[in-house]
Amino acid sequence: MFSILIPTFMHQDTIRHAIASILRQSVQDFEILVVGDGAPKRTRDIVEEMGVADRRIKYFQFAKGLAHGELARHEVIAQAKGEYIAYLGDDDIWLPSHLEVVGNYLEVYDFVNTVQLTVTKNDHWHFYLGNLEDIHCRNKMLGSKFNFFGPSAAAHRKDSYFRLPMGWRPKPEGMWSDLHMWRQWLTHKEMRMKSIAEVTAIHLSDKERLNDSIEDRCQEMLLWLDNIKSDSFMERIDAKHKEYWRDRAMQGIAFKGLSAVIDRLFDSGLYEEAYELCNAVNESTTAFLKTTLKGLACLIKIGELSKAECLLETAMTVHRDAPAVYNYGFSIYMASNKFDDAVRVLEKAFALGLESDQLYKNMSRAEECRNNYSQALFYMMKVSHSGLNRHAEKRIEFLEGKVSACEKEWVDK
Repeated sequence: MFSILIPTFMHQDTIRHAIASILRQSVQDFEILVVGDGAPKRTRDIVEEMGVADRRIKYFQFAKGLAHGELARHEVIAQAKGEYIAYLGDDDIWLPSHLEVVGNYLEVYDFVNTVQLTVTKNDHWHFYLGNLEDIHCRNKMLGSKFNFFGPSAAAHRKDSYFRLPMGWRPKPEGMWSDLHMWRQWLTHKEMRMKSIAEVTAIHLSDKERLNDSIEDRCQEMLLWLDNIKSDSFMERIDAKHKEYWRDRAMQGIAFKGLSAVIDRLFDSGLYEEAYELCNAVNESTTAFLKTTLKGLACLIKIGELSKAECLLETAMTVHRDAPAVYNYGFSIYMASNKFDDAVRVLEKAFALGLESDQLYKNMSRAEECRNNYSQALFYMMKVSHSGLNRHAEKRIEFLEGKVSACEKEWVDK
């Protein structure tokens, strides 16, 4: 279940249309918690009227707090019933898939963000790029005033939120409220964070619309709500997103080189474009290990597993001493449920004298899928002490139980 917070101050009627975009979500298991930070009576009247029609909508009134009323958000999260927390600006709009997309990832990650489409008053579309799994992006967010998504594109687990040192709190002077909050997640070593390369949130930039009447703002939101009902318009958003980042990536070639461009395309979810560039690089010169590996990753992402197998065979010849090639081979064959082939590839690595904790872990997984639990345990026991995290230790316990059960069954027979 999702608990969706909508902080609000002065926009009043726009909140009706923000909530309308929530009510159209493909996932309907949610509650809507409107956080009134000194909001006027009209806002409360609108929300309570909508709450009569839909009991999932609740209003929380607070006196105007410091900064953007961050402490009120913290208080409401403490009362939230949902396992997952999402946010929506009172003048922003979600595409119908937003909760479904972030929900799929929150089963694994503590904090996720999607791509935020910011629309200027003159209808210029801007897609912000970043990747929370990229250490350079994380350091930039921590060390400078840089942010690539707002609350409307963010979601997190509730239990993870309460592992933070403080949660939402007033921002320092000159700092953005959301970036101030994201930094708590970024500095927590145990948080699993993920950037999803899919547009799900529309941000109608408030700064450019300060002189617009509430009626004009509402009319613009209604137009967007009507447009996103159309499959062709949704396809246009997706095409614009890919076109935007393809152009931006290619502009970076002269400054950062092809490798950085490929990484940018990949991080933006443009796997086919990234693969084409990897392929062009490898065909025009001696195949580079990095572009070969990225090409394999792209093919796995787009499900072109037959192509991936062909590239793998070449890679095991050209880059035969690189353990990463064999680990990618494992991923390719496991995705095709070809467990014997996964074992075969890893055996080639061991025959060459290549050893790494990841190779051992992958071989253990492949042998387990073949129901060969004793071999699976054998390879897990070869993992070095530094590679034995909590998950690895649990796997060893699980495999020891499986081996014992098999031995008992053999004795009973």
